[in-house]
Amino acid sequence: KLLSLYGIARPDWQRKTRYLLRDPENNAGIHYLRYERSFVIMATPGRHRFRRDHGDQVRDLRRIPLKFHGYSLRNMFDGARGRRTTCVRLDKPLYQTLRANLQWLGTRPEFRAPERLEVELARELRRMGVLPFAGVQDQLQQLLGEVNQLRRRAGFRKIGSAWIPRRRRKAKVFVECRDPGGTGRPTA
Repeated sequence: KLLSLYGIARPDWQRKTRYLLRDPENNAGIHYLRYERSFVIMATPGRHRFRRDHGDQVRDLRRIPLKFHGYSLRNMFDGARGRRTTCVRLDKPLYQTLRANLQWLGTRPEFRAPERLEVELARELRRMGVLPFAGVQDQLQQLLGEVNQLRRRAGFRKIGSAWIPRRRRKAKVFVECRDPGGTGRPTA
């Protein structure tokens, strides 16, 4: 219903025609993104009927991150690259849960040997369905520093960063995929 009401489902050539003709009523680009039963409608700056109807519910991703399935997505300026980029990080509740779990595991006597702990930490990340986006990797590096600080106080050897996932598995887009872990997160 939303797709037809706001002209989101129109073919590509019709959307380009609208842009080339500079339709004064609808000059903003609008896109519908869906994952399982969740969806987001994204719009570029400009006028559009969607903005008039839902203006109080529209949020700017440059200012307010989108919280989705345990992740926080934000569009921000990357000074090193000189352009805007998307930053994906763990949202606060998932990060706090992961932090508590890693700190608890890091100081357990049965994980005095760093090798055993690294295996357990990798297993914990897989269980929680954490995907290795760059922002998430930064958060995990920060947690690694905290865990090593706790281990040093407890008289344990520090652990390395081998347990932090570095690559995402490639996944086909627009294909029904199963969730083997039952985490509710994508398997990509």
